[in-house]
Amino acid sequence: MEVRIYKWPEIADKFKEGLILGNGASIAISRNFSYTSLLEQAIEKGFLDSNIREVFEYFQTSDFELILRILQDAYFVAEKLNIDGAERLKDTYFKLRKALIKTIGEMHCKYNEAKPHFRKIIEYLSSFKTIVSLNYDLIVYWALMDKKRELGGKNLIKDCFVDENGRRFCYDWEWLREPDDALEHAVLLFYQHGNLTLAIDTLGNEKKIVRDDDSDDNLLATIFKRWKENFYSPLIVSEGTSEQKLKAIRRSSYLSNIYDNVLPNLGKSVVIYGSSLSRNDRHIINQLLRNRELKRIAISVLNRDDLWKKYSEISDMQRFRDFLERNRVIFFDAKTCWIYR
Repeated sequence: MEVRIYKWPEIADKFKEGLILGNGASIAISRNFSYTSLLEQAIEKGFLDSNIREVFEYFQTSDFELILRILQDAYFVAEKLNIDGAERLKDTYFKLRKALIKTIGEMHCKYNEAKPHFRKIIEYLSSFKTIVSLNYDLIVYWALMDKKRELGGKNLIKDCFVDENGRRFCYDWEWLREPDDALEHAVLLFYQHGNLTLAIDTLGNEKKIVRDDDSDDNLLATIFKRWKENFYSPLIVSEGTSEQKLKAIRRSSYLSNIYDNVLPNLGKSVVIYGSSLSRNDRHIINQLLRNRELKRIAISVLNRDDLWKKYSEISDMQRFRDFLERNRVIFFDAKTCWIYR
């Protein structure tokens, strides 16, 4: 069976509504993002001692945020009840957070490496109405902040965090589709697997970390500083099975809102760019296909081998197979859009 691989300009006019952005988009900027997992990176680099590794093994997870929260809660309970070992729990928490900071610091690309691509990133993203990013890195955030400065403080792409400092998520976000003054439209952006700019405080409140000054190139340093100063845990879903990722999503009111209200309502057309469509992201696909209005899906591929790999993955899912049989799924060359135009 022959399956055509389109070029993005050939299909762009039919796909103006929803975009799901996967890790391949970040890898296009920097190969640093092609890591297997943060936990494996931290272990390989010797950032985690055997005791901390045993904690991950006991809870059968690779989720840093979960283990940080468990250690944090255990420390506060032990301290309040004067239980022996409270200081050791605190020390373990700090060691794990330091390991996460060092791992992300080595993995994440530099601002100047991503900056040459900002214009093309914004051009591509601004052609959609709603974007759901599965990446927790800073690339898209950097790009939209760069565009905001160009527009004199107006937001073309809105991450739906409001108030005077942009730190509180707006749960009734639909009104934000109204464009800022003099702009023709607005794009809404959501981070389904969290983002490095998002954090959870000791009371479980979720908030956005903003930079100390007007420079984005020190944002990562600002984030690490806030983690250290405020006992913050990062709101990121870094890896794991689909079931583990969904559990992490359900621990967060922000992530749950996206999962329940955004993913199933991306419109009649949805583009999936840079996602492997592996079993680890089945929770995303299942929720996407709950959309009763969905008529067509476009999936990016790197080559024909990648096409058949993804075709096999989605053919294994009954609801996705129905879309295939009705010719509602098409494939397009990943290198004909995003930063490649």
